[in-house]
Amino acid sequence: LAQTDTGRAESFRTIEIDYPETTFAILAVLVGLGLLIGLTVRTSLRDSRFLAMPWRVILLGFRLSLIAGLLWILLNPRQRTQTTQIQPSRVGVLVDTSLSMAFPAADSAGTIDTESDSGPSRSEAVLKTLIDAGLLKDLAKTHAVSVYTFGSELQGPVALMTADGTTFVAPADSVDGPDNASETSRPSDARVDLAADSEDSAPREAEQWRQLLQPNGSETRLGESLHHLIGQMTGRTLSGIVVLTDGRSNAGLDTDVARLRAERSETRLITIGVGSEQPQTNVWLAGMQSPTDVHRGDPFDITVLVQGIGAGRQQGRVRLFQQSSGSDGSDRREVAESPFEIGDDGLPVEITFRQQISVPGKYEYIAAAELLNLQTEELSADDNQRRREVEVTDRKQKVLIISSGPMRDYQFVRNTLYRHSGIESDVWLQTVQQEDIGFVSQEAEKLLTSFPRTEAELFEYDVIVAFDADWSRLSKQQQEFLNRWVDEHSGGIIFVAGELFTPEMARDPDKFRDIAVLYPV
Repeated sequence: LAQTDTGRAESFRTIEIDYPETTFAILAVLVGLGLLIGLTVRTSLRDSRFLAMPWRVILLGFRLSLIAGLLWILLNPRQRTQTTQIQPSRVGVLVDTSLSMAFPAADSAGTIDTESDSGPSRSEAVLKTLIDAGLLKDLAKTHAVSVYTFGSELQGPVALMTADGTTFVAPADSVDGPDNASETSRPSDARVDLAADSEDSAPREAEQWRQLLQPNGSETRLGESLHHLIGQMTGRTLSGIVVLTDGRSNAGLDTDVARLRAERSETRLITIGVGSEQPQTNVWLAGMQSPTDVHRGDPFDITVLVQGIGAGRQQGRVRLFQQSSGSDGSDRREVAESPFEIGDDGLPVEITFRQQISVPGKYEYIAAAELLNLQTEELSADDNQRRREVEVTDRKQKVLIISSGPMRDYQFVRNTLYRHSGIESDVWLQTVQQEDIGFVSQEAEKLLTSFPRTEAELFEYDVIVAFDADWSRLSKQQQEFLNRWVDEHSGGIIFVAGELFTPEMARDPDKFRDIAVLYPV
C-alpha cells in the first residue's frame, strides 16, 4: 500500500489581481489606459484654461482619481490565504467474525470443538497474523488503520490504529473487566486508548482483540458489508481495504456488487484467505416436518430434509427414534431407517417415514443423519439431529357440514366423513325444514335444521365445510359467533362456491361483513 506522509500544515497569503490572460490583451489595456489618461488631461486643462492654476490642478486630480477607481475595480485586487495540509493515508481492515471462523484453520476437516487437537481455529489464525505477527502495527507506522468486523452485519470501526497507539471503539465494560466497576459510567461507544494506560496494557490489548474478533455471526454477509464499508471509507487518502475471510458470502448482496463499487471509486481491495482450500464436509438436517396432532390409529408421515456440502456422491442413512415426550431418553427406540445419497448439486434430499400409533399420548421423534464412510470427519455434528413432537389422541374431530342443497360434492364429503373413525360429523341441510326432519335420513351423527344458536354450541366444532351456504339464514349475532370461532378459537372453515348463494355474497358484502372477511377472495 502506498504511503502518504503525515503531519504538517502550511499556510501562506497572496495578493491576486485579475490581469488579462494574454500579452496582447495586456498591451491593449495599457495603450487604452494611456490614451484615456492623455485625453483626460488634455480635456481638463482645456476646459479650465480660464481658472487659476490651483483649481486647474484640483479638477484634473478629480478626473484622474475617477480613472484610478475604475482601474482598481477592473483589476480587482484581493488577498487570499491558502492552507496546505497533508493527511495520513488510510487503510481499512475487514475481518470475518461469522461462526465458521471457529472451525479449524488446517486443511483437515474437524469439528468446532476448540479443545481437540485439530489445530488453531480460523479466528485464532487471524489474531496471529494481525496481532502476534505485527501486521497491523506495521501498517499503522505509515497509515491510519481502521478495523471493522462483519458477520450478519458490518460493525465498526471497532479499533483505530496509528503510529501513536491503538484506540478501541467498544463498550467500556468489555475493556475494563469486572474489576473496574468504577469505570462503567463511560458511554457505551467510548473510545478507550490502551496505549496511555498502565504497564499491563499489552495483555489487556490482546484480550480486547480476542473479544472483538470472537466468532458470533450467524451469517456471512461479505458482499453487503464490503459494499457499505467502501461507501464509508472512499476518498483520496484511502490506500485500500484488506479483507480477511474464510469463504464466500452466504447472505445479502453478491460480492460482484461490492467489486463494481470498488472499481468505480478506485478502491483497492486486498483479500487474505483463512482456512482450508478444500470445501469442508458437512451433512445436516435442513428440516423435519410432521403433524402435531394425530388421531389414534391413523397413519401419518414424518418428512426429513437432508443436505450437505463437500459430500458429493457420499452415502449415508437417517435413523428415526421414538421416545416419550419430556423423557430423558431411557425409553428411546429406533423405529425406522432410510438411506440417502448427497448429490453434487448440494440440493436437499427428502426422506419420508410412515408411522402409525395406536396408544394415545405425546411422543417425541428424533431424526439423526450420519455418513456411512466412517473415515469422513464432518465439520460439525451438532446439526445432524432434529426433533418433532406428535400428540396422539383418541378424541374425534367434530365437523359441521352445511349445504344449501343435496349436491353431489356434499354427498361425497358427507359419506366420507361419516365413515371415518376419527371424525364425528353433523349435517345442516338447508332444504330440510323442522317439520320434515322425521322423514329425512342423512349419514351423520346429528341432522340440524338451523345454525348453532349459542357460542358454546358452535365452539364444539373443529371444522365447518360450507357448500354454497345461504348465510342469510344466520342472524347478525350468529354471524359474529362464526367470525369469532375462526378468529379466536382457530376453527377451520372450508368454503365451496356455488351458483345460488355465493353470487349474493359478492353483490352485498356489507350484509354479510363478518362472514365475507373470512372468504379468501
